[in-house]
Amino acid sequence: MRIAFFGLREFSDYHHISGFQSFLRRIANELIKKGIQVDYILYNSGLIRQEEPETNLKIKYYNSFQDAFKSLSCSSYDHIINIRLSRFDRVRLPLYKRLFLPDSHYHYLAFVWPDSSFKRHIVFGESLVLSRKGKIVTVSPRLFRALRQLSNNVYYLLPPVPRDYFLEPDEKPNNEKIKILYLGVLYPDKGIEDVLEVFKYFSSDPKFELLICAIYEPRNKKSVEMRHWLKNQTTLKYIEVDRYNYSPETENMAGRLLKEADIMIQPYRNISATVDTPILLLEAMASLCAVITTPIGSIPEIYGSSDFLIDTRDGIASIISFLKKVSYVDILEERQRIFNINRQLEYESGKVAENFIKIISGAL
Repeated sequence: MRIAFFGLREFSDYHHISGFQSFLRRIANELIKKGIQVDYILYNSGLIRQEEPETNLKIKYYNSFQDAFKSLSCSSYDHIINIRLSRFDRVRLPLYKRLFLPDSHYHYLAFVWPDSSFKRHIVFGESLVLSRKGKIVTVSPRLFRALRQLSNNVYYLLPPVPRDYFLEPDEKPNNEKIKILYLGVLYPDKGIEDVLEVFKYFSSDPKFELLICAIYEPRNKKSVEMRHWLKNQTTLKYIEVDRYNYSPETENMAGRLLKEADIMIQPYRNISATVDTPILLLEAMASLCAVITTPIGSIPEIYGSSDFLIDTRDGIASIISFLKKVSYVDILEERQRIFNINRQLEYESGKVAENFIKIISGAL
């Protein structure tokens, strides 16, 4: 079987770090283990080149949509997965498909839930057009419910998390201090500004050990400012990760930090710019971290009822109040609750990839 991931390099590059790219990379890595050929066909790259980082895995970079599509049409792919295309290219793709690849199976990954109902109608409508002769794969319960009303060819997969992240309760260390980790992006929507204020408040509290491990967005002024402040202060521990240089070592570091942490804090302001079931939430759950996060979107359905779900729309006072009272007994109870939820969910990378193949092949 030969599969192509087709889209803009900005959202799909195998070597970059984001929720979208982690989803694709983990699926690809599992598929190539099964002997399936996976090609990334990426455009708006600013370069033209091809590389083969693993057996059965090729990454092909093109400048233009036309050149990338020509590469698709010159190869015999069993399945083409549409990732993220520019607005203009989403309009012309159906014509290109009819003219050059009329018999190919195109599938659509529905990653995001747009904020406005108007945008949702447009995006959901496009998903029907872009998945001609194929399937729509959603990544959250609310996306599945919304798109299922429009088509029967809609399926639901939780984003994949590697097996190495998953812990049994007795594999999780019990720390002297409560270790709180922020892992993610220095971007306001992710709640990092609230995290900084909370961490400053508790920076001298002997009850806690605090750590920020993050990538920054160089095109966002606030992200650049926060990065500059973190790199020049001495109060909070900060580890910076290069978002444009994924490596297995980076993946291993993230898994290790989550294993060591008692709490991951991620007070999202909204999740319209990330995978609708945030991969970081699932990584933390697999690692049996209690997660302080916002009950928005499908998060409460995935994480379950918990005092750690905190509405921060009125500011950080509720998080500070909660952390003042939280005990290690509370964390141990939350750890066991999450472990029980994990036994009911299917999001280990190998299983997700297996179900992904069944969906696009019509076996589910």
